Amino acid sequence: MIYNIDFHGTIADDLHDRWVTKEINKGRSCADDSNLWDSYGRFVSQTKDTIVLNTEMLKWLENLKNNGHVLRLFTNANYTLTKDIRHILGNATNLFDDFIFAAGRKSTLRVEGIVVDNEIKNLKCGIHGNILVPTFSLNRKEV
Repeated sequence: MIYNIDFHGTIADDLHDRWVTKEINKGRSCADDSNLWDSYGRFVSQTKDTIVLNTEMLKWLENLKNNGHVLRLFTNANYTLTKDIRHILGNATNLFDDFIFAAGRKSTLRVEGIVVDNEIKNLKCGIHGNILVPTFSLNRKEV
């Protein structure tokens, strides 16, 4: 089976998700040509060393991988953040067979397999089902 695993708030803590949500709630456009994504890229780059990985989730993913399942990182981020996301994942990058960068359009996509996500709106993306997981949050102040 193919598992499409959300990154922010599922594998990694939700600091980046909360930052984007806060900016959109302030009225910033999330269109492709919006400067929001440049600001977001800078924020991710500046905070990448502070992001904490969900070790329980990583153990579960390692078990899936060892049992022959295909794992794809399924993120709403833009592909321009590939280097930063790989940096955050470190050795856990090797768990993933592929990366899907939805660039703000995640909830509109349909992907083969099961979607594992902490946001209900993204669960409909999985053609073969979904798994809702609790948000992995450190409840720290936003930068």
